[in-house]
Amino acid sequence: MFRYSIASLVLIIALLFLVSPVLRKGATATWTSWRATSASISQSDASTLQKNDRAKSDPQVLAYLALITKDKVDAARFASAAVDNDTDLTWIYAPLILQQRIAAEKSWAERLVDWDPSNAYALAVSGSFDCNQQLSAGAEFADPECAAAMKKVFAAVRYDDYLPRRIRLQQDILQRYGVGSPESTALMLAQYPLVVEDWMRYGKELASSSSEQDWWSAFLFAQKVSAAATTDLERYAAADVMAHAARRLVPALNAEGNSREALLVANASAAAGQQISTVHRGTFEMLGTAPVVQLMTVLLAAGALALVIVGILALVVRAKQRPSTWLRPVAVVGLAISSTAVIGLYLGYLPYYALFRRFALGHAVTPQQLIDLGSIYFVPGMVSGFVPAYLLRVWTWYGVVGLGLVLLIAIAVRNRPKIGVMN
Repeated sequence: MFRYSIASLVLIIALLFLVSPVLRKGATATWTSWRATSASISQSDASTLQKNDRAKSDPQVLAYLALITKDKVDAARFASAAVDNDTDLTWIYAPLILQQRIAAEKSWAERLVDWDPSNAYALAVSGSFDCNQQLSAGAEFADPECAAAMKKVFAAVRYDDYLPRRIRLQQDILQRYGVGSPESTALMLAQYPLVVEDWMRYGKELASSSSEQDWWSAFLFAQKVSAAATTDLERYAAADVMAHAARRLVPALNAEGNSREALLVANASAAAGQQISTVHRGTFEMLGTAPVVQLMTVLLAAGALALVIVGILALVVRAKQRPSTWLRPVAVVGLAISSTAVIGLYLGYLPYYALFRRFALGHAVTPQQLIDLGSIYFVPGMVSGFVPAYLLRVWTWYGVVGLGLVLLIAIAVRNRPKIGVMN
């Protein structure tokens, strides 16, 4: 009777787990976070698309392949083919230039600026060819070419980092070909280059100068970025530059008798800082929930494993013998752990699942929301810095669990006359 009760309860838990898409997705996301990397996800997506004859001639697919392919030669080939077929995809040159860093891509930078000449981000990407070497050498912006490039960036009329385009491309590929996921997008967005360091350092350089015109240039550019930013990193950098410029502008404006203008500058700088704390609140909630999802998945697996072990031991006991008295408590504990984990996993992954549904249905999703979705990878990412790589490979733990099961069965078989013996 005991064995049948356990079997029934395990079956009910399994059905609950399989019926709920939130539970399935939560467990899958946790599993993927430990066993997969952005490279493995990208390779899988690329392989699937390249086997699709219809996809091979689709400019958007070619653009997507260019962005996820790790091989520089293949990425360049896909990118050129995509842009040649659809000039609206010229924006893909920006992340490719910054991610690949090969000399031939300077021509891409020129095409990008020709296509989007008023965009500060495009100009910053182009200017990175002149400035990155200077920055890494610690020469700041003493080089005339670098300084000239950054002046063009700060004089641009708008700021667009192309991240919304990246999301729409991913959604289109997902809807039309079933390739990609919000998790894979979040991983790639987390690595998306934003050229923040270049303009942030140049902005601080201007704010530290003795020219009020430079202070205004730094402040207005940072304000422009703050208003158009799609990620918290850009907002932080913009708020930092605004604060540096405001510290010079406010006293100068007050000294000139422009107290009203000084107040506007001070309020705008404070508002930029406040925007960060308001927008970032959701991210903190996601980061706090991610370990819960990971823990609940581990507990669910541990509870289920305990039930499996109990079932194996119960089968080992001879039919005429009553089960040992410790089998029932172990089964109850395993069942309690699994049941609690089911509820915790459901509630913990619910906000992630809501974002996944919005993304999959093609609804508007901001880049920062998808980066928040990627916080499910926060725990594995932290652990990977302290644990040897081979311990994070899923096959290692397959071996550990398998060996444990073999030892348990061997112990049970060897000691079966002593299990549950009733005189």
